[in-house]
Amino acid sequence: MQINIIELLMALVTLKRMPRLAAQLKSTFQDLTGLGFFSTLRWVEPRITSERLSFILSLMFYARAAFNTVFKNPRPAPVLPEFLQSLNAMPIRIRKRAHAYMNRAIEYFPDRAAEAGWRSHCRIDGLGYLQAARQNHSPVILAFCHFGPYRLLAGWLRAAGFPAGVLLGGKTPAIRTRCEQFRNRFTVRPDVRLELYQDRWRKVPEFLKAGHPLLVAMDVPRGKQLSVPFGEGWTIQIATGAVRLAVHHHAELMPCCIVHEGAWHYRIKLGPPVPQDYLAAGTDGLCAGRSLIDEMLPLFRSRPEQCSSELLRCLKPSAPVAVLETGKSSLLAQIVVPARPGVFRPLIFSARKRRSAEVR
Repeated sequence: MQINIIELLMALVTLKRMPRLAAQLKSTFQDLTGLGFFSTLRWVEPRITSERLSFILSLMFYARAAFNTVFKNPRPAPVLPEFLQSLNAMPIRIRKRAHAYMNRAIEYFPDRAAEAGWRSHCRIDGLGYLQAARQNHSPVILAFCHFGPYRLLAGWLRAAGFPAGVLLGGKTPAIRTRCEQFRNRFTVRPDVRLELYQDRWRKVPEFLKAGHPLLVAMDVPRGKQLSVPFGEGWTIQIATGAVRLAVHHHAELMPCCIVHEGAWHYRIKLGPPVPQDYLAAGTDGLCAGRSLIDEMLPLFRSRPEQCSSELLRCLKPSAPVAVLETGKSSLLAQIVVPARPGVFRPLIFSARKRRSAEVR
């Protein structure tokens, strides 16, 4: 009887450990698979042309994208603005996922971006704005949205001579996979930190003072938020982090987007700096945010299939026009007001919301 109890306890302990062991085995398998794929691509790339390599990979990735789109976690089609309705079509969803796989593969060659043969794969429009800011010794904040292959922005800017970094939330990962460790060895300008996580945000003033552009995402759910018009009948919720950084550090604030133009060819578009009047101390950031979105919106309309899920989740239908107590119609009121000390959230005033608040 005693032996049976001991065996039962050992079996229970083993069952409790099984999920953890399975997760560890899965992580190890993914790490080894990624390392093998990384090593294979690095070995093959010098031996054939980039066009032929991209063609071979596109066949593999399109087949993988078709399988995953049809059979793996199918999601219901979201409600989108009219110019984004085509994203719900199955062929576009497959192509979008295949392009994402292709763009991840090019991350295995960060050092190649600085070479003459690869540099022609990415054209940068508006590079003069960065050059002017460097000549004037002005810090630069590059505001971007999750559009196109945004993960490649910093790498291509570094290859162009501007060692950019990316501001990220969360803590710096304590353990890196071996694939990531090998990949980081080939980063352009490894002496300049590429990722600034939240526990290293104190390094931001030093980073900007050194003349390095800092990429800051706007379509993220954290921090203070603003509601900005996004076409007819829609708004987009954007974080004010980029605006507040530019105000605090007296930096130039520029919109930045990257577009995938096919076969490992890209184009980065840098817009003109936001007027300094919009970045004056005490402003709510609405004018600055609207200026940034207005610069990006034509690109979103021309390439709707490159809008990522992170960007689409920030889109909201506009509220109806508010009717104030004076009886006069006003434009949609979009302001940031404190919900409780230290916490801010955007509110869109409407008659319906005001009535529901009175009922509660």
